Amino acid sequence: MGDGVLAFFHQMPGGTAKEACRGALLAARQGLSALAERNRRQEPGAALLQAGFALHYGTVSYGNIGSGGRLDFTVIGPDVQAFAERLDQPVWELGHFELRGFSKLHRLFELPAEEE
Repeated sequence: MGDGVLAFFHQMPGGTAKEACRGALLAARQGLSALAERNRRQEPGAALLQAGFALHYGTVSYGNIGSGGRLDFTVIGPDVQAFAERLDQPVWELGHFELRGFSKLHRLFELPAEEE
């Protein structure tokens, strides 16, 4: 993943999958907006930071994975496309792609540009 941030949002008791997914999407968009603002404030010619995000919904396993030489806290699980199904807003399917560690192709989606 390189330099990155890993965040996970719990579906609250009595809450819905739609609420959890929308909360995660809002947080991701706020992070990208803050990064864009940081880039706007940079001196001309300064290196700009770039980022993206991937959102998933479902049951996962989490914890420290690795060995003494390299230990990472991570979240793993097979639920790659469930987020788009639960978000309940338009998404564009990008196609089916190979994902490392999975034997089947998985559908990936993109959100429409945010309206300003």
